[in-house]
Amino acid sequence: VTDAKPFLDTLPVAALEPSSDVAEILRKWGIKKVGELLALGQAALADRLGLEALALFAAASVDSIRPLRHVQPVETYAEAFDFVEPVETTEPLLFLLRRFVDQLAPRLGIAGLVAELLVLRLRLDSGVQVERRLRVPQPTRSADILHRMLVTHLESLRTDSPIAGVTLTLDTTQPTQKQFGLFEAALRDPHQFQETLARLSALLGAERVGTPVREASHRPDAFRLVPPDFENAPVVNGPRPPMQAPALRRLRPVVPANVEGAEEPLAIRCAVANGRLKLVVGPWRASGKWWEPGAWQREEWDATAANGKTLRLVHQPGGWIVEGVLD
Repeated sequence: VTDAKPFLDTLPVAALEPSSDVAEILRKWGIKKVGELLALGQAALADRLGLEALALFAAASVDSIRPLRHVQPVETYAEAFDFVEPVETTEPLLFLLRRFVDQLAPRLGIAGLVAELLVLRLRLDSGVQVERRLRVPQPTRSADILHRMLVTHLESLRTDSPIAGVTLTLDTTQPTQKQFGLFEAALRDPHQFQETLARLSALLGAERVGTPVREASHRPDAFRLVPPDFENAPVVNGPRPPMQAPALRRLRPVVPANVEGAEEPLAIRCAVANGRLKLVVGPWRASGKWWEPGAWQREEWDATAANGKTLRLVHQPGGWIVEGVLD
């Protein structure tokens, strides 16, 4: 551009992104174009609008030379393919995914990155898109490990229609080195462990595989399953505290029982003990989640049977059970 004045005469002031207060003042003055703003002069403009006017004048100036800042676009690590004819078996899909990881792994090596997440998108012939996000247990750029994760997942995948296209995207991160403690036990092969978990989830269901975590509830044995997290697992230092006596030895599964007695248990008949109860202590009542369909309530008793065993009896809406034996 040899002469920028014609361009500035047609450029609106809003292109300089002034503040709302300054834009309102310029509107009252009838200044709509950048050329009209520059015609006022820098000194006069600063006297009326303050320091912000200097920034506007500098942004509109064509005399100053500002270096061009190069922006390096973020590189994406993805491969995609559309099948000529939709496929109904996993063999062509696995062959294509193997080619994908073989092409992406060298690119990660050149950039010094590793993959921490695999995003697999399958476009079905019906138009539905299926997306699966596979977390890499230990970020890596090994094509064999990445392909093995995809194979394990596809073994349990079922779709309603043939697959028309596939896209594989890798989320990357910087490789890290972790120094384990002297007495810290680590997994020999985290990838193989995750592969075993994936196979168990396919056989039993994802909701039945994980690490049990106690819930914030007064209900005994209330827990939920969460994915294993060895990185943030608590470290136990020192010996375990001695077990307090008496200890409850829970029965798995619990033993159904027939209990006689109106106000308190008097006699019992079950697989653990039979006959009259000698000493009965209780009850201890607890309930929760009465506002939800999964409401629960229980009444606990400790009772000594004729055979000398001290039983933990629980009365629930479904009847009596022997939950454990006090040793």
